[in-house]
Amino acid sequence: MDLIKTEHNAFVADGKQAPLKLTDDELLELLCCTSVSARRKYYAFRFKVSMMREARAAKQLQRAKESKFEVEYVQKNQILHVIREAPIRAHHDDWLAAEVRNPDSSQMLLVDCSHEEEMRVADQKNLAKQMALVLAHNRQMRPFPFHLVLTSLIQGTNQYQFFGNEFNARNDPSGPQCLENCLWTIRPEHYLELSSFLGDRRVVYLSPNAPRAFEPGEWDHNAAYVVGGIVDKAIRRPRYLHWRAGNKTLTLVAIHGILATAKATNGDWKTALEKNIPARFLRDHDPVQREIDRMLRQV
Repeated sequence: MDLIKTEHNAFVADGKQAPLKLTDDELLELLCCTSVSARRKYYAFRFKVSMMREARAAKQLQRAKESKFEVEYVQKNQILHVIREAPIRAHHDDWLAAEVRNPDSSQMLLVDCSHEEEMRVADQKNLAKQMALVLAHNRQMRPFPFHLVLTSLIQGTNQYQFFGNEFNARNDPSGPQCLENCLWTIRPEHYLELSSFLGDRRVVYLSPNAPRAFEPGEWDHNAAYVVGGIVDKAIRRPRYLHWRAGNKTLTLVAIHGILATAKATNGDWKTALEKNIPARFLRDHDPVQREIDRMLRQV
């Protein structure tokens, strides 16, 4: 750690691209860099990020000086009262919190977060960002959203800290901005140790290494589905769709959308895959690949 700090001070003193201050997370990221060139690239990246933040803050300050203070006039004697966005959102959050925690109406979707040691720090941060998008997508599910359960997420670990940073949450469990107060359930136990919590539900682990795949029309509304909370770009198993050459990695947001559509359509997996997989991954949406297929058909 002292070597990293000395190197950072030398970069700043020489006028190289490096931020003036480093946070604890940035120091942890630098410790994971295996070479001087990797650290130099990370210094330049954080320097550009800090410059962008300073420029954005200066623009906001300038815009605040130029804009006039707008006063909202409220008529106290009006018959029709305007219901603004804040109470509507609060009412929706209350309904969603009651819905996802109701065992009779919501279906559990467990995210196994026990793969922290198998991921890099960048992948752990990426997982936290993807889970923020999953939570936002789960809020839009109608009529019954998933009851999201994060298993093996222990307070004090790096993964828990990255989740807290992404949601701007504090470590105080009694505070209103605690990570526990989000619209999901956090359990430190492994999903195999939650027999009393899951009850008599059948547990189905979704993995590309599974011995079989879902058949059309197969969906168990009483089962608890488990997906791995891991960012892995190595496992690729194409099924049903014509993949184009290149990346075949799906994010947790795409997986959540696939499961939500399959749940709404009672197991129409072809529709679920075509609706939620990005079009850039599909061969039919690639003009070059379409031309190649046309030429091959003429041979």
